[in-house]
Amino acid sequence: MNYSAIQKAFVSEMKLKKGDRVKVMRKPIFTKRDDASTMEYNWPCVWPTPMDKHVGKTYRVWSIDSNGIRLDNDYYYPVFVLHKVEDAIEPIKINHTYSAEIKDNGDVKVGCTTVSYAILKKIYNAATKQKEKK
Repeated sequence: MNYSAIQKAFVSEMKLKKGDRVKVMRKPIFTKRDDASTMEYNWPCVWPTPMDKHVGKTYRVWSIDSNGIRLDNDYYYPVFVLHKVEDAIEPIKINHTYSAEIKDNGDVKVGCTTVSYAILKKIYNAATKQKEKK
């Protein structure tokens, strides 16, 4: 089976698309024979040594083509070394003391307290106005 057929099956199964986050899980296996050298599953590209430092890290999918999966670190990877990572809600910085997390229902978690976005906006606007007065 050629690499493009394998990639197509993996991409379909993972429902992988541009913008998804993936983790580089390992290096592909390189097989050296007397007559030829091949990468695992006949991946058509090479794995230069600088790519080793990306194993274990998470990146966004930039494109998907016959060379593999291009990530936002500008390297192509074979699809079989990647693991799709579900997007987690990343904390946003409110000020130097608190960070906030926007929940799926639109509420905002500040520290250990959850408040609605509308209330948080009122608090923020009031605090900004007080700061401007000083």
